[in-house]
Amino acid sequence: MTDSSTAGADTGVVEVSGVSQAESPPANEGVKSYEDAIDAALGSTEESPASASGDEASTSKPTGETVKADEGGENGSDGPQDPTEDELKSYSHTAQSRIRELVDRRKAAESQITERDQQIEELRPRAERIDKLESFMRANSVSHQDLDNAVNISALIQTGRYDQALQLMGPIYQELLDRTGNILPQELQQEVEAGYITRQRALELHKSRKSSENATAREKAATERDQRESAERAHANRVDMMTRAGDAWAAQKKTSDPDWSTKQDLVNSELELQLRRIAQSAPQDLPSDIAGVRKLLDGCLKTVEGRLKVFRPAPQAITPTTGRPAGAGAQSKPATYMDAINQALGE
Repeated sequence: MTDSSTAGADTGVVEVSGVSQAESPPANEGVKSYEDAIDAALGSTEESPASASGDEASTSKPTGETVKADEGGENGSDGPQDPTEDELKSYSHTAQSRIRELVDRRKAAESQITERDQQIEELRPRAERIDKLESFMRANSVSHQDLDNAVNISALIQTGRYDQALQLMGPIYQELLDRTGNILPQELQQEVEAGYITRQRALELHKSRKSSENATAREKAATERDQRESAERAHANRVDMMTRAGDAWAAQKKTSDPDWSTKQDLVNSELELQLRRIAQSAPQDLPSDIAGVRKLLDGCLKTVEGRLKVFRPAPQAITPTTGRPAGAGAQSKPATYMDAINQALGE
């Protein structure tokens, strides 16, 4: 159903689909890692099927349970217990105050964690229902605008604003009549009026034609959806591969290049620049394997090192203070401090 049928009506009902949409990411604050560089250049993909179905929500253990299991004293039998008043008397007054303060902070933190766990458990059923709704919408090609329209119409009917509901339902009803073949096209209507064919036969022919068209449209939409989802999965796999390959490459450079700390941010920025250029001009040339990623990173490093050479001072030859060759004094190691002084002064 088209979205235009309800877009212009002022119903006074707020949109509801926005609650499940993620907020826009902040502006680019600089590249901090290869994952940041790749995501900034190639963009993030849709959430994975696992996250869409809510499977991961039921596998993680609430933080508070873990903390309570590890705590001792009042919350656990195996961990350390809070000091008693007799034990505190063995410490100085300052130490006693500090210990009591730390104990109070721990108890306050435990209370906050318990409260947060309760809130999470209360929100869990709502999150599961939203996940099911999102999955249903994706499976049936229902957009957020479609959801808003349906909820708005239901709200108008339930609150007795039937005129406004009818205003929204009218175009939808007419479109359904047309898509099901219940509205004759002009050429068939003229044949019916001329007596060449009965209206019942004309409706049968038109409905059959519309049914075939609708089946073709559904098949085309399903194919496009499958292709889109396949492309998104391939994109996510490529970004993951590039991230892992980039991290491994950077780890090697960190151990082999003593100046890597001064080059890393520059290489990250150069990588983002190169990926943006390739993605815009020739997406097919994006690295498809680890070797391609390493080649691209090697090129970025070479570019950065070429730029840094401009700022490095040229090496200058050191002229010895005596007539002897520069390496003459370095032929033997000094055995005493006096030997070292004599070699340094050229005596």
